[in-house]
Amino acid sequence: MRYLSWHSIITSASNKVVKYHTDMKLYAATFAWTMNQGTTEALRGAEESDRRSLHQRVGAKVGTDWGNDEDSGQDKLSKTPGHTIVNLSDTQLKAGARPPSR
Repeated sequence: MRYLSWHSIITSASNKVVKYHTDMKLYAATFAWTMNQGTTEALRGAEESDRRSLHQRVGAKVGTDWGNDEDSGQDKLSKTPGHTIVNLSDTQLKAGARPPSR
């Protein structure tokens, strides 16, 4: 079974073979901005403050835009003929969260 975020279902063309979609978020993404250790250690005062502020703003922007784009796929799929968005009950969600019994 393959798990993709909403818009990735469309961009990967999985929507051509998968017609039922569970209404839930299945992933998290991590972003990193890397710098040479020596360069980072050389930053002082306002430079370091500016770097931290920039990283926070860029991280928030990228994360928000990425999430909004991915979430837009749910609306597109729900309006596509032949596709069904399945809502799970609390009981079904709890049953799926338990490890299988042996």
